[in-house]
Amino acid sequence: MSGVDGTKFAAGLPRASAVDLASFAAMALIPDQVLHAWSALTIVLVLLCTSLLWLGFIAVVLLHSATYEHRSPRYYAVNAGYRLVSMTVMGVVLTVMRRQKASARRGATKKPQSLSAIAIWTLQAAGQHT
Repeated sequence: MSGVDGTKFAAGLPRASAVDLASFAAMALIPDQVLHAWSALTIVLVLLCTSLLWLGFIAVVLLHSATYEHRSPRYYAVNAGYRLVSMTVMGVVLTVMRRQKASARRGATKKPQSLSAIAIWTLQAAGQHT
């Protein structure tokens, strides 16, 4: 879809993965600050905030890029969708971490250990703050 053959793609994958990881770490700083400023501690606020950030800073830029490069709508949808999911997951993880840190400061009795327990704990806590 991108016009790069499989061999060339595989050769550049380690470097691309490292750059991708570093860029996501840098990109996590901005949503973290915005989520903190909005006091987004519920799933609804996290989804709203990350969706607006994605729409304003990622979807528009990718749309312009795809238009000027004459890329297909499918190419745009895959790239934009990937970044929307990444940003949403990033926002949820950052919020869960912030909530756990706040609970620890308040002296919460038990922290969830598994991913499913964290999801249930987040949803229960979200119901308390709405």
